Amino acid sequence: MFDRIETASEDRLEVEAMAIDLCTDAFCELTMSLQAPVPSCSDAPHFGAKGMFWQVGPAFFSVLEMGSYIFSRTLQQIQDFGHTVAIERYRRGVGHGASEGGPYNMHPGELYVFDMQTRCQSVHLNLHVEDMHLPKTLLGFAPDELIPEVDVPQDTMFGQILFAEWDSLFAALRCDDRYLSDAALDRFVACIKIAMGVPPQREVVRALARLALFYQICRFIVSLIVHRVVSASHLLRQFGVSRAGLYRMFEPHGGVRNYITTRRAVRAMLDISQNISLRGIVSAAAERWGFSSAPNFNRAIKRVFGATPGAVFKAPNPRQIQVGREASLIESYMASIAA
Repeated sequence: MFDRIETASEDRLEVEAMAIDLCTDAFCELTMSLQAPVPSCSDAPHFGAKGMFWQVGPAFFSVLEMGSYIFSRTLQQIQDFGHTVAIERYRRGVGHGASEGGPYNMHPGELYVFDMQTRCQSVHLNLHVEDMHLPKTLLGFAPDELIPEVDVPQDTMFGQILFAEWDSLFAALRCDDRYLSDAALDRFVACIKIAMGVPPQREVVRALARLALFYQICRFIVSLIVHRVVSASHLLRQFGVSRAGLYRMFEPHGGVRNYITTRRAVRAMLDISQNISLRGIVSAAAERWGFSSAPNFNRAIKRVFGATPGAVFKAPNPRQIQVGREASLIESYMASIAA
C-alpha cells in the first residue's frame, strides 16, 4: 500500500487533483473532450456526476458517480485521444454497448481495457466507476496501433493481483497527498501488459487464442442477430467447437441464449436512445430486434439494465451551474500526452 510519509523523493510523481459535483448538462460539457454523453434518467433521482479527477505523470485517473447516460465516441475524440488506453472498473451499475471490436458488457467484478481509437456506443445506468487513461507508448504500443481490448475477472489468481494493485493506486489518490509512488504505477502498468499479452508472454498465448475465438464468435452473433437466425447450433456448425467448449465460453454471461438475448436488448436500447422523440420507437425497436411481445422486451431490458425502457429514458434535470475552470485539468492532460 502507498505510504505518503515513507515514499522516497526519487519515487514520487506529483498529483494534480480536481473535485467535481456537477449537474447533468455541466458534466456533459466537461467530459465532451473524452466522450459524447447523452443523459437519460432512471427511476432513481438523477444527480448528474460527482467525484474526483487526478493527473499523475503520464496517467489520468477518475472516480465518478453518475446517473444514466448513453455514450458514444466521435471521430474528434478518436483524433484527440486515440493514442491512449482506457481502463475501467465498475463499483456499481452496468454498461452495455458495441464497438468496432465487437460487443461488450461491463459490470462489477472485472477490469476492462479499451482502445480509445475505436468507435463505440453504449448505454450505462447508475454508475460508480473508477477509470484510468494511459498513453499506448507506456504499454509498449505505437500511438496509432490498435491494441487488444481485454477484460480481467477479479476471481482469478492474476485478477486478484491486478485488482490489489488497482486498489492500492486509488487508495493512495484518495489520501489527498501531493505525490503518488512511481514504483506503484510501474507495477500496475507491468500487470496490465501481462493481461494484454504484450510480448514476451508465452504462457498466455493459448489463453489469448481462446479469447480471440470467443470475441470472433461474439462478433458473428452481432452480425446475425438482426436477422434472428443465430443459435447455439448455428455457432457449433460455424466454428467447429464442442458444445461443452461453447458453453464454457459463455458461462460467465449466463449461457449462449442469455448472451444473444442481451445483445438484442442492447441493440434495441441503442436504437431507442438515437430516436427517443419518435412515437412508437420502443415497440419498433423491440420488434426489429426479435422480441415477441412488449412484456418480453420489458423483462429483458429490466434484467439487463435494471429498469424498463420507459424508466431509463426520461428528460434530465435542467442546467444548474456553469462549467468554468473545472475543464482545465482534462485539457492539460490531453496537451501533456498529445502524440
